[in-house]
Amino acid sequence: MLGVIALITQREFTETFQQNLRKFTGALALFLGLVMMFFGFSWSEGFVMLLKQFGIFYLSAILGILLGSILRIEKGMAVITQKAHGMFTRSVSSENPSQNTKQNFSEGFQVCTILFCIGPMAIVGAVMDGVTGNFFVLLIKGIMDGISVMAFVRYYGYGAIVSAIPVGVLQGTIALLLMSFVKMNLSELMVDSLNLTGGFLVISMSLVILGAKKVPIANYLPSIIVAPLLTHFFLG
Repeated sequence: MLGVIALITQREFTETFQQNLRKFTGALALFLGLVMMFFGFSWSEGFVMLLKQFGIFYLSAILGILLGSILRIEKGMAVITQKAHGMFTRSVSSENPSQNTKQNFSEGFQVCTILFCIGPMAIVGAVMDGVTGNFFVLLIKGIMDGISVMAFVRYYGYGAIVSAIPVGVLQGTIALLLMSFVKMNLSELMVDSLNLTGGFLVISMSLVILGAKKVPIANYLPSIIVAPLLTHFFLG
């Protein structure tokens, strides 16, 4: 929606407005992450269960970042996004942005599709939507994408906006596949462990959005797989 407005009006929102919107989005992500973690604990099951759940969450985070570091997920994503940013930089250096918009629809589609698909929030959001029905992570990601699109449409026009189609297809496919899988295989405790881990990742993302700290979030992604497995193994 923000990209469409920017394209129609041929004007970008002020830097102050975009910064304030980013801060609001970061604060919203922080609040959402805390809520997810809170509801990830089985408060009615007693103190011992809370300790077990916290222990599994902590171990999942450690094993997750260990696996992520071994697989170099953060580095791999960085390489891909750097190539996309390189393509965008060449477009920005063009002397005639309006002409560049007409000629580079395909390039804009590729650049924005890569940037909006390759990222921890896209994966975490789709997983949480499919497993728990929590779509708010994807909503926050949509706001962040919208802020970025406002800059891209100046050089790529509708190419940047149309990239929303493959992004939506990817996230929707992941969510739908997990939705059918969860009904057959995941217990309530396993879903709770995913809420805990997902909440932690969302809090980490909020710190990046707010510019408070650089966190290798991509390397933590394996923890959303490890957490339910450990819960199944230790808690049944």
